[in-house]
Amino acid sequence: MESPIRFWQGMTKAAGIDQLDKFMVGKNSDGSTKYADIIQLLRMLTTLGGSSFKGSIKPTDSPVVTTDQVFYIASPGVYANFGGITVTGLAGIVGQKGTEFTVTNLNADLGVYDRASSLSVVASVLGSEPNFDFLGGSIIFYKGTEYIPTVRKNSNFYEQPSTVVLEMPDGFLGYVLLNKLTRLPEVYSILHPNINQILSDDNLILFCNYFRNAKTISMNGSYKINSNLFGIDFQAYTLLHARNDVFNFDIANRKIYFPKSLFILKNKVGVLDDINQTITNCPPLTIPAGEGYHFLLFNTVLVNFRLIYFDNLAAIEEVRGDYRYIFIGYVYPGGDNAFIQGDFKINGVGSNGVDRFDPIADRFMYTRDMFLFDEDKLPLFKGGLFRTHSSGSKTNVTLFTHDLTNPTGDYKRFEVSEPLLINASEVGNFGNIIVEPNVNPGEVYLKKFNIHKVSRLKFILNPVEVYLSWFADSLGQGNAGLLTSPAYQLKKRLALMGINVKLTGSFNLESPDVNAPDGIYMAEARGYWQYKNFVGRNNAPYGQVITPKLSGRGSTKFQNPFLKLANATDKANHPNWCFRNTGSQNEKSYQEDQDKTGDFYIFDYLNYLGNQQFFAPNISVIALGTNDWQEYTSGGTNSYDLNQSVQALEIMITKMREASVNMKIIIVPANALSISRAEWETYFFPLMEAVVSMVEYKFANDPLVYLCPIYAHASRFGAYHSTSAESYLSGNNNTLKTTRSSDVHALDIVNGEGMDAYMKAIMPAVTFCI
Repeated sequence: MESPIRFWQGMTKAAGIDQLDKFMVGKNSDGSTKYADIIQLLRMLTTLGGSSFKGSIKPTDSPVVTTDQVFYIASPGVYANFGGITVTGLAGIVGQKGTEFTVTNLNADLGVYDRASSLSVVASVLGSEPNFDFLGGSIIFYKGTEYIPTVRKNSNFYEQPSTVVLEMPDGFLGYVLLNKLTRLPEVYSILHPNINQILSDDNLILFCNYFRNAKTISMNGSYKINSNLFGIDFQAYTLLHARNDVFNFDIANRKIYFPKSLFILKNKVGVLDDINQTITNCPPLTIPAGEGYHFLLFNTVLVNFRLIYFDNLAAIEEVRGDYRYIFIGYVYPGGDNAFIQGDFKINGVGSNGVDRFDPIADRFMYTRDMFLFDEDKLPLFKGGLFRTHSSGSKTNVTLFTHDLTNPTGDYKRFEVSEPLLINASEVGNFGNIIVEPNVNPGEVYLKKFNIHKVSRLKFILNPVEVYLSWFADSLGQGNAGLLTSPAYQLKKRLALMGINVKLTGSFNLESPDVNAPDGIYMAEARGYWQYKNFVGRNNAPYGQVITPKLSGRGSTKFQNPFLKLANATDKANHPNWCFRNTGSQNEKSYQEDQDKTGDFYIFDYLNYLGNQQFFAPNISVIALGTNDWQEYTSGGTNSYDLNQSVQALEIMITKMREASVNMKIIIVPANALSISRAEWETYFFPLMEAVVSMVEYKFANDPLVYLCPIYAHASRFGAYHSTSAESYLSGNNNTLKTTRSSDVHALDIVNGEGMDAYMKAIMPAVTFCI
């Protein structure tokens, strides 16, 4: 039988491949030919290579440990760890099988591959999670998605004006960038012919890298892969410390050896408490095949460990919904690395065991505003500035202050202790708190803020009348009666300073279950309520159903007078602010609901003022947040969503400002002073910092929106209830001991330390706003 003619027969094989070279592509059956270029060749390699393609490498890199046949795209140089091969072209394709290596030189500039690893994501994404459909090759970004540059100097906040669907271009690595002019995302492959120009464009912000073949994404924020929630939703849930021994990640031999005991501090919403667990007879765990990230989890019931490969979406969803699992960290065998909190070893080499300040786990937060009376000393607690209780012992904290109106004035420096008592006469009108870790003291963290000073005597001789509205939960309503309400105490104490506070609102603090709109103590402080209740996202706090009150004056505790029926304009302008009202803890928005028929409701402050028949108050205080997480810990289901709570506050402030351009708005981002350490670290601090960041970004240009950081000016450990009778420490020591409660209602003690601390922070803020 005659052999078929091959189209390449008689041709000479090229010694090298040049950037401008073309490649002949043909069919054996008829010998017809086409041509391709270097870019198409690389697309084919990276697309068809799948898990065999291991990305770009440099001469100092090391190969993966594998027996499979894999390949890399390499920059020029001698590769000592790859059998000493040399890439002599502008780039090369390096093949590997076990410990054997080959190289094919390419005379094409692939420098962009080298730069891929040095590019970092410089923006965070909030809102509806983008969906990366690796199966269909597209990405969807939703209207209202928010982009926050993480390089904060001279940066703005961007909100996406419309939903877009982007096609994933070919190439193993893709970039998604925000166009600052259109506020829409754009996607480009690393193989795009103008990629260098694109990545250097000042109008484009890089917020996402993705590896198409490996189905991995690098992005600050939540996202979905093939419609499965991923991203920040699966970050480190716990802080972990080993006692008696440490984790040993023997990645070289693909084994993990476990310590003899664990202490796990809960670091994410869930039903488990802190765990102090003895580990016995726990055999080493084998690291399975796969060089991508593996998730290491601990089963609190079976007392064992489990590894899940990052691409196993079914297993990820399984453990995410299983309360028994605690997330420990990541294992990355491809890079001989692991990431967990606490001490550990990698291939027998120990990590640094020094108890050092962790800027993420221990993080520091203050607000852009500080308020104090000229005649008083305002306490600033070092422990109140951080997420974790131990951070104060790991840092040096300094307050620098000067007067912006006096350019020749001296800077003044104060060491922040427990507490620093700030005297108004000793500080200027601008402050800067600087946190310097004890270990690696060259790295510092700082917060700059305005210092607002006002005299207690300002209105003594010329009394004034001010209308004030108070949005709050049970802490504001007065959990133990009217006398324990901060609104009542504020009115009473300011009266002694010549300030007659007229409390305005639809809810009567003296008769919460009766519609009595003409009382003296009117407010919007309602026990059980959250940010989300006011805007209609959650209509069943603690099982109590909230119904809209669309007309008429006054309201009872579980009626919402702020809602109105959303019209076509509301739905078009704010589809994610209009919600159903079905008695659910998580109502669907107009944007989320596939069924666009029927009624949706929106928070409308101007409509509320019209129904209540009064003008906008001079000052509104919003002191919420406790129930947003407290309901979850009390047995609520699907009721805690930090992003939803922060969005609800944004809705409130925006609609209140639309109704009144002159009203002063004071946000108290954390008003519960007696919560436990675990509750503060796990729930309240993350919510508080998200609230502060949102307000300071979105309302940066609104000079009448203030933040009052009560949490930093009171000792969270000095205001508490006791759960046991006081008893003597011992027969020879008459020191008393008791057990503190985690009850958030320290304000129940009239004129106690909790109320006194609350008033010291809020009174000068309100007085300054008059």
